[in-house]
Amino acid sequence: MIPTNRQITPETPLDSLTLDELDQLLSEKLVTLQVDLLKTYEQQLREHEETLDHLHRHRRAISLPPRPTIGQDDWHSYVYDTRPSREIASVTDLVTINFTNVHTVVDIFPVALDNIHAIYKLDSGNGYILQDDTMHLLTVRNQWTKSPTGCSCPGQASDTRCACCALGSVLCQVSASGVSNTCVEDSQINSHTCSSQSPRSLELDNAIAFEYHTYSEGVQQVVVIAKGENIHFYRLDKWGLQDFHSLKGHNTINLDSPVTHLGYGEMFVEQFGTVTRKRYLFTFGLDSSSKRYYEIVTNPQDFSIETGLSMMWDTTGTSMKVWQNGGRVIIGVQDGTNLNIHELTSDRWGRQQISLQQVLSLPAGVTSWRSYATGFENFLIATTLPLPALYLTVATIDRFLQTQRNIPRNKLQLVGVTAMFIASKYEEMYCPEIGDFAYITDKAYSKAEIRKMEVTMLNELGFNVSYPLPFHFLRRNSKAGSVDASQHTLAKYLMELCLPEYSMCHYKSSIIAASALCLSLKLLDGNNWSDTLTYYSRYTEEQLLPVMCKMASVVVKSSSAKQQAVRQKYKASKLMKISEIPQLKSKLINTLAEKSASYA
Repeated sequence: MIPTNRQITPETPLDSLTLDELDQLLSEKLVTLQVDLLKTYEQQLREHEETLDHLHRHRRAISLPPRPTIGQDDWHSYVYDTRPSREIASVTDLVTINFTNVHTVVDIFPVALDNIHAIYKLDSGNGYILQDDTMHLLTVRNQWTKSPTGCSCPGQASDTRCACCALGSVLCQVSASGVSNTCVEDSQINSHTCSSQSPRSLELDNAIAFEYHTYSEGVQQVVVIAKGENIHFYRLDKWGLQDFHSLKGHNTINLDSPVTHLGYGEMFVEQFGTVTRKRYLFTFGLDSSSKRYYEIVTNPQDFSIETGLSMMWDTTGTSMKVWQNGGRVIIGVQDGTNLNIHELTSDRWGRQQISLQQVLSLPAGVTSWRSYATGFENFLIATTLPLPALYLTVATIDRFLQTQRNIPRNKLQLVGVTAMFIASKYEEMYCPEIGDFAYITDKAYSKAEIRKMEVTMLNELGFNVSYPLPFHFLRRNSKAGSVDASQHTLAKYLMELCLPEYSMCHYKSSIIAASALCLSLKLLDGNNWSDTLTYYSRYTEEQLLPVMCKMASVVVKSSSAKQQAVRQKYKASKLMKISEIPQLKSKLINTLAEKSASYA
């Protein structure tokens, strides 16, 4: 050890130091070097992201091809770097691919493997991969079968159609031809074991994949599958999937509740002066017990996989995605119209935690969202329900429930998502697929159930989906009254606040639109309802007063209401932060709200 009274300076001759002093000095310098390298890497990453940002600004200044026919307000792109930003995305060159050997793809799980870019889930519940423009069913073989073919069959040395077996296992002979594609442990050879150990089709609810290097066989690919409450680890090779050896590490994680989403990320962690690469698996489900994350430890010598201690994390929402941004791991969770952005961080002692970094408020409910990477950039793209479709959804629900008053509580969500499906088909040129609507219910209802409810609702409504909406009347009134953007936006906010209000559903769309605009004009400018607006709306201010009072009471209650999606939506800059204006807490609002009881 270095004596406490000895101070080493840059001028201290090295030959004057003892061996212990030299060891201590070298250790301190190595720790400093490793920390400096990590800081330099982070600084270069920031500079690289700033350069990319400048390039994008220059690229956006150049004339771009026309936007697609999909409404531009319904596509939202987020670029995550050292300065999170949001912009409207331009979607071009949409391509549809049909596969003759499959029926319906219900979900796609992107994977970052060298030769495979996604695992596809079909309506059969099985997993497929795309190779040579053909969908191939993924099969799972047991841990004893190294390959389903390629080795000599018993008594026929020239016939190499039989499976190759791992050490400690023997070949099953289950076919009359003497050809077998399955091996079992040599102590368990019998016909029943051979039959149960045959390759099986992969069933999955969610999937992720990653790669790691081994000493003897190079790159190994790992696929992690969630099915119900269980998580399975498999090796991926040219023959499909193989179980990991149960005696070497972990091959299964069992949880107390179903897992609906999986995520994977890698980060470099500085721990006691040493920088190490760590891999993490994230699980997510509707129950809090399924929201966990694990460190994944790979063994490059015996190809085993182990997971660290289960760590809980807290969030609210219905779906999760995880993506990589350089050395950062970003976790996104959809919660209504919000996307909650979390990040996995680590301190110098190697302790990890997931913390909320940002809440992104979208203008309407998210129907689909995906993360993807292009070059050095990572994107998140989300599609939202257009505003006319939102109003038509609510109107369809109201009209249906007026005639069907015995709908069970557990079917109300099915009615809602089916109404959204009908509205999107009516309003949109390119509406989301039915599988997307089954997905946003977190698979609570199948596509067949949504189709059945769609037929029921359309028959009950007499296929009369065309319905005058408040949004249509507001456009007409705003144009007739030559109102400005802030007045029109505040009227939209007032109408959307009233959408979920049961006490407002019996009012006509026309009077709701007129009342919202009249109240907006009074709040922002103190203007009265003009003769022009009376003529075009067919309502006088006296006729609008009862509805305005009801709206005012909704505004007063909105700050403490359980549903905050509309208020959060209108806090966005693009909507002028209209839900935060002081006029919504003015004496006029409170006075009108107090009068609402007299119009009950």
